[in-house]
Amino acid sequence: MGERTAAIPGSGLCVPGATESATFNLSCAAADLTNVAVTGPCAGSFPHPSTDVPENSLNIYSPSSGVCHVELTFATGFTYSTDVTFTSSTQTSSCCGDVTTVTPTQATFTVNNPSTTCVDAGDSDARADASTSGPGG
Repeated sequence: MGERTAAIPGSGLCVPGATESATFNLSCAAADLTNVAVTGPCAGSFPHPSTDVPENSLNIYSPSSGVCHVELTFATGFTYSTDVTFTSSTQTSSCCGDVTTVTPTQATFTVNNPSTTCVDAGDSDARADASTSGPGG
């Protein structure tokens, strides 16, 4: 299999490895995500076995078409898993020749992790208890 390239529109430049990600949206930005396990052609696309999620999402890529199994594990024991299908298509570009792009058939996944997986969930509960119990309560 040859090296994949993609054209940068209007630039006349080619870049290797054109691919689009599957995005996993979490319920909160500071989730207690402890492990991301990825198998299939995506294996190795998420390099950290445990991770801090900078926003409320993470992206999984595949270098080739196929089905990837993604499993997210949180410190509370909550687990989310799904299969992501990636397909590839080839088009001819005037500057780069054949350009292969790998894309997921479903681009966005909603994880719906429970609020107990949010790092600040305990702090929010403590504040709520303090504000409702009152002095001597």
